[in-house]
Amino acid sequence: MLLPRTSGELAVLGTMVKKPQLQPGDLVFFSIDGNKIDHVGIYIGEKSFAHAATGGVKVNNIDEHYFFSRYAFATRLITTD
Repeated sequence: MLLPRTSGELAVLGTMVKKPQLQPGDLVFFSIDGNKIDHVGIYIGEKSFAHAATGGVKVNNIDEHYFFSRYAFATRLITTD
């Protein structure tokens, strides 16, 4: 699957998913600067997501205050239907 490079471009793809319905593989989007979608991660289950960070790939809890307050929405690109 060919995907765009930036988080803003990725944000317009897929089907919106409500936070309680997140499944591994869903993309989770954040607005770090408060003006636009500027960060994306991949939900890996149990409220955790993997994302690129300074120093490499990190895994964080989506409900940590920093990410909870910057969470925008999630999308699902791949479905099993």
